[in-house]
Amino acid sequence: MLSIVGVKLGELPQTSLPLLRSTFTHPEATERMRAAMTRQVEQASAALPDEDGELRAALILAILFGVSTGRNLIELGPLRDATPEQITRLLRPCFEALTGQAAPEA
Repeated sequence: MLSIVGVKLGELPQTSLPLLRSTFTHPEATERMRAAMTRQVEQASAALPDEDGELRAALILAILFGVSTGRNLIELGPLRDATPEQITRLLRPCFEALTGQAAPEA
C-alpha cells in the first residue's frame, strides 16, 4: 500500500492541478475525481480482505489526497518543503495500522 505514496507525493503534472482545483468547484470534476478514487478504493480494498477493508482503503486514499492537496495546491510550507521520503516515514505507522501489517521500507 505504501508503494503508492511515492506517486502521490511526487510533483503533480501541471495538467493535474486544474483538475484538482476544479474538483472543489465544479460538479463534473467532482464526479470524475469521485469515480477515479472509487476505483482506487476498490483496487486497494482487495488487498485488505477484512470486513472494513473498503473503509480502511478509503481512509488511506483520503489521507493521500489531503497530503497531495496541501502539498501541491495549497502549498502548505511544511508539506511543500518536505521530501516524499520524510512524509512517507511519518505516515508509515498510520498506514501500517490501517492495513494491519508492517509495510516494507520504501
